Amino acid sequence: MLGVDAATIPLESTVVVVCVVAVAMLAVVVLAGGWNRWSHPGPARAVSLLVAVAAVVATGGVLVNRAGGFYPTLGSLSATPPGGVVPVARVPVRTGRGRLTTLHPGHGLGDVEAYLPAAYSDPTLAQALFPTVVWTGGPLSASPLPDRLDAAVDGDRMPPVVVLAAPGGRVRGLRAVAGSLLRLRPDREAWAVVGPVSDGRCPVDVALRAPSDYAAATGRACRELPHDPRPSQILATALADRPDDVGAARRIGGASTPSAPVGTEIVPAGTGAGAVLDDQLQWLGSHLAGPVVTGEGGGRREPA
Repeated sequence: MLGVDAATIPLESTVVVVCVVAVAMLAVVVLAGGWNRWSHPGPARAVSLLVAVAAVVATGGVLVNRAGGFYPTLGSLSATPPGGVVPVARVPVRTGRGRLTTLHPGHGLGDVEAYLPAAYSDPTLAQALFPTVVWTGGPLSASPLPDRLDAAVDGDRMPPVVVLAAPGGRVRGLRAVAGSLLRLRPDREAWAVVGPVSDGRCPVDVALRAPSDYAAATGRACRELPHDPRPSQILATALADRPDDVGAARRIGGASTPSAPVGTEIVPAGTGAGAVLDDQLQWLGSHLAGPVVTGEGGGRREPA
């Protein structure tokens, strides 16, 4: 009725945490203040005690969830990812260098370069499904992204993620076929689109045109404005010496809502690409669901 999809409410956001804590405090105050004042103390005490306990338990759950990143949105509490794969455990972070490989998905996509994190090759995680970043910034072998990702995972700023380089910037169809080649989480909360601040393909716009596919996006924005439904988290970046990009980022930032916040980062001219990527990965690490272990092997072909 208010135009807000409850399923997209970010459970890890500061606003949600503050609201839940405030409700719990209010419930405790009402319980203590009214204990000896109600005209019908029996039922009133029972109800107020039940509400206070539930609020305190909810507060604990929200705080634990924020610390562990188990459920990014309200909808993910009950959502079953496509394909009947139900997450049952989080994956411990394994540090180390990831590796690049080439996929051959067919379907007119050509070869797709992919980055696999060190955790992907861990034999103890053979049934793990990983979140995915679609990269619109060209070949990974010519990008600082793999090294920056390794450092971000080592520094516990990012969960281990698989990266798919959109061939020629073509994103359409990539998400649908990649899951048959790699162990990827199929749910929306585990997919993001990322591109460098100088990327001419506008990754934020890509995500805005496919809101059911991506939960987060960061990079250059062009002309698209957020609409409902949309990715639940956006960070629009722009180079300060590109007025059109700055204007687009600020227009999108002006459409921010509590349930779908939009951040903007105006990058000073001359800032190194690696430094900007570090900021993007730091942001993405707080807004993208991590890997999970499932009870199914998936039967996927592993890349060489």
